[in-house]
Amino acid sequence: MRPRRSEIDLIVDEAREALDTLRAGGDLRDTITRAYAQMVNLFTDKRGQLRDRTLTPREFEQRLAAAGLHDSHIRRLTRLFELVRYSPHAPGPREEREAEECLAAIVAAHQTSGNEVQTQDIVS
Repeated sequence: MRPRRSEIDLIVDEAREALDTLRAGGDLRDTITRAYAQMVNLFTDKRGQLRDRTLTPREFEQRLAAAGLHDSHIRRLTRLFELVRYSPHAPGPREEREAEECLAAIVAAHQTSGNEVQTQDIVS
């Protein structure tokens, strides 16, 4: 019998998938928006909760931090989501680098055995 995967594991899987999509040339705005929405769904589904429609990204950020995700990574991801979701300006290379670094940091900080991130994934 396989152990149940935690919320953190599922969210890290989503971060890894988004990172792979970006590296394969995926659209930054679509990838981050989709990944963030999927993380919200995973988090609330796993807990059997419905996401309150009035819950802001910052409030969701606080809930993720309380669940055990590193605050700094979640803050970065939330800021990126807000940027790509609400800004009228198209994200550029700087935002794409930030997204890749942020997603790689989430994966690296919460990796489990068998889910290793290559050193090149972490950009200082």
